[in-house]
Amino acid sequence: MQFELPEDWLVRTVAACQTDDEPTRKQAWDELARKLLPIITKIAFHEQGKLWFKNPSRSVAEDAAMEAFLSLYLHIDRITDATGLLKWFTRVIQNKLRDTARARAFNRHVSFTDEMEMLDAAIPASHPSDYDDLHEAIRSLDPTKRQLIWRAYWLGFRPGEIAKQDGRPVHQVKRDLWRARTRLGHAMQKGNAKPPM
Repeated sequence: MQFELPEDWLVRTVAACQTDDEPTRKQAWDELARKLLPIITKIAFHEQGKLWFKNPSRSVAEDAAMEAFLSLYLHIDRITDATGLLKWFTRVIQNKLRDTARARAFNRHVSFTDEMEMLDAAIPASHPSDYDDLHEAIRSLDPTKRQLIWRAYWLGFRPGEIAKQDGRPVHQVKRDLWRARTRLGHAMQKGNAKPPM
């Protein structure tokens, strides 16, 4: 799906947003918001279908679009070539949507009473036997390490994000994650599966 704006208008309007003349700048921002926000909201709605959203949400799309527009406002002085602005918006929106999807997944799974329930939910129904070795290897880990593996490799949280959630230094999370992955690798040596990358 293509979302386009005339490049000459985009270049001219972004340049006006960067000017020192306040009335000109204000008028340009108003015009940019009026024409861009509907388009980047459609981009956000479209991009949800490419990620983990089964039911695209208008409100999620609007939030992602507004955050992307705010990013433009905060970094407008860094824009040197406005011709690729919609592609830039798409990348920013994709990152915002990934953050939202991961947060939703984490909130959905932290309520499980057992880490293995999480794994059962994560195993694709089409080929469950392909994951037997991995499933059993993770079952052999203690609960703390299972949680760490789950958050890092299934939910995609970075060590810095996990550290912030847990209120501890990043180097401790990296150390524990390395130990958990090493133990997982040892536990899987009897099977053919590989530990999560």
